[in-house]
Amino acid sequence: MSIPPESIQLILETLCEFLLNAEDAQIRAKAAESLGRLGLEDAIPILREAIVRSALMSEFDAQLTLVQLRQRVGLTQQDLADAIGVTQKTISIWEKGSVEPKLSLRQTKILMDVLNCTFDELVEATQP
Repeated sequence: MSIPPESIQLILETLCEFLLNAEDAQIRAKAAESLGRLGLEDAIPILREAIVRSALMSEFDAQLTLVQLRQRVGLTQQDLADAIGVTQKTISIWEKGSVEPKLSLRQTKILMDVLNCTFDELVEATQP
């Protein structure tokens, strides 16, 4: 089975993203294994570009967002809404950054627990 070059490029870029950004060691290991199967000749230039792009992006995208906190623990907007007793639409509005959340101390504690984050991370992620 022959894979078109543009598909290989996309696959490699996706695997590179997993290698660079995945917090789970098993996901990184699977991505590295898959890269090895595709061939290093094709992978090395794409890996270099992904690493450079990732370094540049981290400079410009330094602020942690509520979306990132939610996604890193694998929750949907509805899951998060249910956990703190608000609507999914409220979570959506907060994630767009147009309104700062008004939370009770109890809701704040629940968010920190559910999102597995520090108070400082939560404050940073919820600033409009």
